[in-house]
Amino acid sequence: MTGLDELGLSVAEVFAPFALALFILVFTLMFKDLASKIAKGMAFKYTGHFKEGDKVLIDNCQAIIVKIGLINTVIGMHKADGSYTWRYVPNERVNLLKIERTVFKDVFDSKGDFGE
Repeated sequence: MTGLDELGLSVAEVFAPFALALFILVFTLMFKDLASKIAKGMAFKYTGHFKEGDKVLIDNCQAIIVKIGLINTVIGMHKADGSYTWRYVPNERVNLLKIERTVFKDVFDSKGDFGE
């Protein structure tokens, strides 16, 4: 006889609370990360700094914000070789990009001075 049998307990009765606690811990950590990603996505979408269709410069490449989702943002980029690619950026990393919005493309004349 084992010590658990003497106490009238089975192995399942002893380890079930630990398994449940481990499951709750893993689920909580996964939900925390997902909630954080969604919150950052909503903040990026609803702050109003950028919206879908905005023409921007990212790393000195012309780009268009195609879609701002809850978890990822899709950016269409014009590369130097003439190709056009979509870049999927997690919203928690958007703040690490150097994003510049193109406000007025035709404001400057060919010399770089303000047009009159």
